[in-house]
Amino acid sequence: MAYATINNTSLWYEVAGQGPHLLQLHGLGLGHANFAPVTPLLRPDFTVIDYDMRGFGDSDKPPAPYSIEGWADEAVGLLDHLGLDAVDVHGTSFGGMVGIVMAAKYPDRVKRLVIGCCMARYDTLAILNKKVWKAMATATGMGEEVANLIASQAFSRAFHDTDRAPAQVAAMGAAFKKNDPELWKHFCDLLCEADLTGYLPQITAPVLVTSGDQDIMTPVDSGPAGVGTREMVRRLPNAWLTLLEGCGHLHLVEQPEESAKLVRDFILDGTINGETVLGETDGR
Repeated sequence: MAYATINNTSLWYEVAGQGPHLLQLHGLGLGHANFAPVTPLLRPDFTVIDYDMRGFGDSDKPPAPYSIEGWADEAVGLLDHLGLDAVDVHGTSFGGMVGIVMAAKYPDRVKRLVIGCCMARYDTLAILNKKVWKAMATATGMGEEVANLIASQAFSRAFHDTDRAPAQVAAMGAAFKKNDPELWKHFCDLLCEADLTGYLPQITAPVLVTSGDQDIMTPVDSGPAGVGTREMVRRLPNAWLTLLEGCGHLHLVEQPEESAKLVRDFILDGTINGETVLGETDGR
Protein backbone atom coordinates (compact mmCIF):
# COMPACT_ATOMS: atom_id res chain seq x y z
CA MET A 1 0.00 0.00 0.00
CA ALA A 2 1.08 3.56 -0.66
CA TYR A 3 -0.15 7.12 -1.04
CA ALA A 4 -0.30 9.31 -4.13
CA THR A 5 -0.79 13.06 -4.05
CA ILE A 6 -3.39 13.96 -6.68
CA ASN A 7 -4.72 17.53 -6.87
CA ASN A 8 -3.08 18.28 -3.51
CA THR A 9 -4.95 15.38 -1.94
CA SER A 10 -3.33 12.25 -0.51
CA LEU A 11 -5.00 9.10 -1.87
CA TRP A 12 -4.42 5.65 -0.39
CA TYR A 13 -3.84 2.92 -2.97
CA GLU A 14 -2.58 -0.62 -3.36
CA VAL A 15 -1.38 -2.41 -6.50
CA ALA A 16 -1.02 -6.20 -6.42
CA GLY A 17 -1.47 -9.22 -8.65
CA GLN A 18 -0.39 -10.19 -12.13
CA GLY A 19 -1.68 -9.60 -15.63
CA PRO A 20 -3.38 -6.56 -17.18
CA HIS A 21 -4.15 -3.64 -14.88
CA LEU A 22 -7.66 -3.43 -13.42
CA LEU A 23 -8.70 -0.21 -11.68
CA GLN A 24 -11.47 -0.68 -9.11
CA LEU A 25 -13.84 2.15 -8.12
CA HIS A 26 -15.58 1.55 -4.80
CA GLY A 27 -19.10 2.28 -3.61
CA LEU A 28 -20.27 5.05 -1.30
CA GLY A 29 -18.84 4.94 2.21
CA LEU A 30 -17.01 1.62 2.01
CA GLY A 31 -13.72 2.64 0.45
CA HIS A 32 -11.45 -0.08 -0.88
CA ALA A 33 -12.97 -2.51 1.65
CA ASN A 34 -15.87 -2.73 -0.81
CA PHE A 35 -13.78 -5.07 -2.95
CA ALA A 36 -12.36 -7.24 -0.15
CA PRO A 37 -14.44 -10.29 -1.20
CA VAL A 38 -13.36 -10.17 -4.87
CA THR A 39 -9.89 -8.60 -5.02
CA PRO A 40 -8.14 -11.84 -3.90
CA LEU A 41 -10.08 -13.72 -6.59
CA LEU A 42 -9.04 -11.25 -9.30
CA ARG A 43 -5.33 -10.90 -8.48
CA PRO A 44 -4.28 -14.20 -10.11
CA ASP A 45 -5.42 -12.76 -13.46
CA PHE A 46 -5.12 -8.98 -13.02
CA THR A 47 -2.78 -6.45 -11.51
CA VAL A 48 -5.49 -4.93 -9.34
CA ILE A 49 -5.45 -1.25 -8.38
CA ASP A 50 -7.57 -0.63 -5.30
CA TYR A 51 -7.73 2.86 -3.84
CA ASP A 52 -9.79 5.14 -1.65
CA MET A 53 -11.26 8.06 -3.51
CA ARG A 54 -11.00 11.56 -2.09
CA GLY A 55 -13.22 11.79 0.98
CA PHE A 56 -13.26 8.06 1.76
CA GLY A 57 -11.39 5.40 3.70
CA ASP A 58 -7.74 6.18 4.35
CA SER A 59 -7.51 9.02 1.84
CA ASP A 60 -7.68 12.72 2.69
CA LYS A 61 -11.11 14.18 3.34
CA PRO A 62 -10.99 17.86 2.38
CA PRO A 63 -14.14 19.97 2.81
CA ALA A 64 -16.95 20.02 0.23
CA PRO A 65 -17.75 20.55 -2.57
CA TYR A 66 -16.99 17.36 -4.45
CA SER A 67 -18.20 16.16 -7.86
CA ILE A 68 -18.45 12.91 -9.77
CA GLU A 69 -16.43 14.54 -12.54
CA GLY A 70 -13.75 15.44 -10.01
CA TRP A 71 -13.53 11.85 -8.77
CA ALA A 72 -13.20 10.66 -12.38
CA ASP A 73 -10.44 13.19 -13.01
CA GLU A 74 -8.55 11.96 -9.96
CA ALA A 75 -8.89 8.33 -11.07
CA VAL A 76 -7.07 9.32 -14.25
CA GLY A 77 -4.60 11.27 -12.12
CA LEU A 78 -3.81 8.08 -10.22
CA LEU A 79 -3.18 6.28 -13.51
CA ASP A 80 -0.81 9.09 -14.48
CA HIS A 81 0.95 8.74 -11.12
CA LEU A 82 1.40 5.01 -11.76
CA GLY A 83 2.65 5.61 -15.31
CA LEU A 84 -0.27 3.75 -16.86
CA ASP A 85 -2.07 4.57 -20.09
CA ALA A 86 -5.30 2.63 -20.74
CA VAL A 87 -6.61 0.11 -18.20
CA ASP A 88 -9.69 -1.99 -17.61
CA VAL A 89 -12.08 -0.54 -15.04
CA HIS A 90 -14.45 -2.15 -12.53
CA GLY A 91 -16.80 0.15 -10.63
CA THR A 92 -19.62 -0.72 -8.28
CA SER A 93 -22.58 1.40 -7.12
CA PHE A 94 -21.28 4.97 -6.63
CA GLY A 95 -18.02 3.75 -8.20
CA GLY A 96 -19.99 2.67 -11.25
CA MET A 97 -21.19 6.24 -11.62
CA VAL A 98 -17.60 7.47 -11.46
CA GLY A 99 -16.70 4.82 -14.05
CA ILE A 100 -19.39 6.14 -16.41
CA VAL A 101 -17.96 9.65 -16.27
CA MET A 102 -14.38 8.40 -16.54
CA ALA A 103 -15.11 6.31 -19.63
CA ALA A 104 -16.98 9.17 -21.31
CA LYS A 105 -14.45 11.91 -20.51
CA TYR A 106 -11.33 9.81 -21.04
CA PRO A 107 -12.12 7.21 -23.73
CA ASP A 108 -8.43 6.60 -24.39
CA ARG A 109 -7.86 5.55 -20.76
CA VAL A 110 -10.58 2.89 -20.42
CA LYS A 111 -10.31 -0.39 -22.32
CA ARG A 112 -13.26 -2.42 -21.06
CA LEU A 113 -15.63 -1.33 -18.32
CA VAL A 114 -17.62 -3.38 -15.82
CA ILE A 115 -20.12 -1.43 -13.73
CA GLY A 116 -22.41 -2.97 -11.18
CA CYS A 117 -25.53 -2.04 -9.22
CA CYS A 118 -25.71 1.64 -10.06
CA MET A 119 -28.09 4.15 -11.61
CA ALA A 120 -27.36 6.90 -14.11
CA ARG A 121 -30.10 8.99 -12.52
CA TYR A 122 -31.93 8.37 -9.27
CA ASP A 123 -35.67 7.90 -9.16
CA THR A 124 -37.86 9.34 -6.41
CA LEU A 125 -37.55 6.35 -4.09
CA ALA A 126 -33.75 6.35 -4.34
CA ILE A 127 -33.74 10.04 -3.42
CA LEU A 128 -36.02 9.44 -0.44
CA ASN A 129 -33.70 6.64 0.61
CA LYS A 130 -30.70 8.98 0.66
CA LYS A 131 -32.67 11.46 2.78
CA VAL A 132 -33.11 8.73 5.38
CA TRP A 133 -29.36 7.99 5.24
CA LYS A 134 -28.65 11.66 5.89
CA ALA A 135 -31.08 11.78 8.81
CA MET A 136 -29.51 8.70 10.38
CA ALA A 137 -26.01 10.18 10.05
CA THR A 138 -27.24 13.39 11.69
CA ALA A 139 -28.84 11.48 14.55
CA THR A 140 -26.17 8.86 15.24
CA GLY A 141 -23.00 9.79 13.38
CA MET A 142 -21.29 7.27 11.14
CA GLY A 143 -20.95 3.70 12.33
CA GLU A 144 -23.03 0.73 13.38
CA GLU A 145 -26.47 2.32 13.08
CA VAL A 146 -25.88 3.65 9.57
CA ALA A 147 -24.29 0.35 8.57
CA ASN A 148 -27.31 -1.59 9.86
CA LEU A 149 -29.68 0.67 7.94
CA ILE A 150 -27.76 0.33 4.70
CA ALA A 151 -27.19 -3.40 5.18
CA SER A 152 -30.95 -3.86 5.50
CA GLN A 153 -31.24 -2.44 1.97
CA ALA A 154 -28.01 -3.74 0.44
CA PHE A 155 -28.34 -7.49 0.99
CA SER A 156 -31.05 -9.88 -0.10
CA ARG A 157 -33.40 -11.23 2.55
CA ALA A 158 -31.95 -14.71 2.10
CA PHE A 159 -28.38 -13.49 2.66
CA HIS A 160 -29.35 -11.88 5.95
CA ASP A 161 -30.30 -15.35 7.21
CA THR A 162 -26.89 -16.88 6.39
CA ASP A 163 -23.97 -17.41 8.75
CA ARG A 164 -21.89 -14.98 6.66
CA ALA A 165 -24.15 -11.99 7.18
CA PRO A 166 -23.15 -10.84 10.70
CA ALA A 167 -19.46 -10.57 9.82
CA GLN A 168 -20.26 -8.66 6.64
CA VAL A 169 -22.51 -6.20 8.46
CA ALA A 170 -19.80 -5.71 11.09
CA ALA A 171 -17.24 -5.05 8.34
CA MET A 172 -19.58 -2.43 6.89
CA GLY A 173 -19.79 -0.78 10.29
CA ALA A 174 -16.00 -0.62 10.56
CA ALA A 175 -15.73 0.89 7.09
CA PHE A 176 -18.44 3.47 7.69
CA LYS A 177 -16.72 4.74 10.85
CA LYS A 178 -14.02 6.18 8.59
CA ASN A 179 -16.55 8.54 7.00
CA ASP A 180 -17.07 12.16 7.96
CA PRO A 181 -20.79 12.73 8.73
CA GLU A 182 -20.94 16.15 7.09
CA LEU A 183 -19.21 14.92 3.94
CA TRP A 184 -21.53 11.89 3.93
CA LYS A 185 -24.55 14.17 3.79
CA HIS A 186 -22.94 16.18 1.00
CA PHE A 187 -22.27 12.98 -0.95
CA CYS A 188 -25.88 11.86 -0.56
CA ASP A 189 -27.10 15.21 -1.91
CA LEU A 190 -24.61 15.05 -4.76
CA LEU A 191 -25.81 11.63 -5.91
CA CYS A 192 -29.46 12.66 -5.67
CA GLU A 193 -28.74 15.60 -7.97
CA ALA A 194 -26.61 13.64 -10.45
CA ASP A 195 -27.83 12.97 -13.98
CA LEU A 196 -25.26 10.98 -15.96
CA THR A 197 -27.54 10.11 -18.85
CA GLY A 198 -25.74 12.51 -21.18
CA TYR A 199 -22.51 10.60 -20.68
CA LEU A 200 -23.90 7.20 -21.65
CA PRO A 201 -23.97 7.63 -25.47
CA GLN A 202 -20.44 9.05 -25.37
CA ILE A 203 -18.87 5.85 -24.03
CA THR A 204 -17.01 3.93 -26.72
CA ALA A 205 -15.58 1.19 -24.49
CA PRO A 206 -17.39 -2.15 -24.28
CA VAL A 207 -19.43 -2.21 -21.07
CA LEU A 208 -20.76 -5.06 -18.95
CA VAL A 209 -23.47 -3.92 -16.54
CA THR A 210 -24.22 -6.26 -13.63
CA SER A 211 -27.04 -6.23 -11.12
CA GLY A 212 -28.52 -8.42 -8.43
CA ASP A 213 -32.04 -9.37 -9.42
CA GLN A 214 -33.19 -8.56 -5.86
CA ASP A 215 -31.41 -5.20 -5.61
CA ILE A 216 -33.88 -2.77 -4.03
CA MET A 217 -31.36 0.05 -3.62
CA THR A 218 -30.51 0.51 -7.31
CA PRO A 219 -32.96 -1.85 -9.02
CA VAL A 220 -32.51 -3.09 -12.53
CA ASP A 221 -35.75 -1.32 -13.45
CA SER A 222 -36.04 2.09 -11.82
CA GLY A 223 -39.13 4.24 -11.45
CA PRO A 224 -40.01 6.48 -14.43
CA ALA A 225 -37.99 9.40 -13.05
CA GLY A 226 -34.77 7.37 -12.88
CA VAL A 227 -32.44 5.47 -15.17
CA GLY A 228 -31.62 2.02 -13.81
CA THR A 229 -29.29 -0.63 -15.13
CA ARG A 230 -31.60 -1.99 -17.83
CA GLU A 231 -32.25 1.45 -19.29
CA MET A 232 -28.55 2.28 -19.03
CA VAL A 233 -27.74 -0.67 -21.26
CA ARG A 234 -30.31 0.53 -23.80
CA ARG A 235 -28.59 3.91 -23.95
CA LEU A 236 -24.99 2.69 -24.03
CA PRO A 237 -23.62 2.10 -27.55
CA ASN A 238 -21.86 -1.19 -26.76
CA ALA A 239 -23.18 -2.80 -23.58
CA TRP A 240 -24.62 -5.96 -22.07
CA LEU A 241 -26.63 -6.61 -18.91
CA THR A 242 -26.36 -9.68 -16.74
CA LEU A 243 -28.30 -10.39 -13.55
CA LEU A 244 -27.09 -12.39 -10.56
CA GLU A 245 -29.99 -14.46 -9.29
CA GLY A 246 -30.94 -14.20 -5.65
CA CYS A 247 -28.63 -11.24 -5.02
CA GLY A 248 -29.25 -7.86 -3.53
CA HIS A 249 -27.27 -4.67 -4.11
CA LEU A 250 -23.92 -5.94 -2.81
CA HIS A 251 -23.58 -8.92 -5.12
CA LEU A 252 -19.79 -8.71 -4.73
CA VAL A 253 -20.35 -9.82 -1.14
CA GLU A 254 -23.22 -12.24 -1.63
CA GLN A 255 -21.73 -14.04 -4.65
CA PRO A 256 -18.03 -13.09 -4.85
CA GLU A 257 -16.94 -16.03 -7.00
CA GLU A 258 -19.68 -15.44 -9.57
CA SER A 259 -19.05 -11.68 -9.56
CA ALA A 260 -15.30 -12.09 -10.05
CA LYS A 261 -15.88 -14.60 -12.86
CA LEU A 262 -18.11 -12.13 -14.71
CA VAL A 263 -15.37 -9.48 -14.52
CA ARG A 264 -12.64 -11.91 -15.52
CA ASP A 265 -14.50 -13.49 -18.43
CA PHE A 266 -15.72 -10.22 -19.93
CA ILE A 267 -12.40 -8.41 -19.73
CA LEU A 268 -10.02 -11.23 -20.59
CA ASP A 269 -12.12 -13.38 -22.94
CA GLY A 270 -14.95 -11.14 -24.12
CA THR A 271 -17.51 -13.64 -22.85
CA ILE A 272 -20.58 -13.46 -20.61
CA ASN A 273 -21.83 -16.71 -19.10
CA GLY A 274 -19.98 -18.66 -21.78
CA GLU A 275 -21.25 -16.61 -24.74
CA THR A 276 -18.71 -14.68 -26.79
CA VAL A 277 -19.78 -11.04 -27.14
CA LEU A 278 -16.49 -9.32 -28.02
CA GLY A 279 -13.71 -9.89 -30.48
CA GLU A 280 -10.15 -10.22 -29.24
CA THR A 281 -9.28 -6.61 -30.09
CA ASP A 282 -12.57 -4.93 -29.07
CA GLY A 283 -11.72 -2.27 -26.53
CA ARG A 284 -8.04 -3.14 -26.76
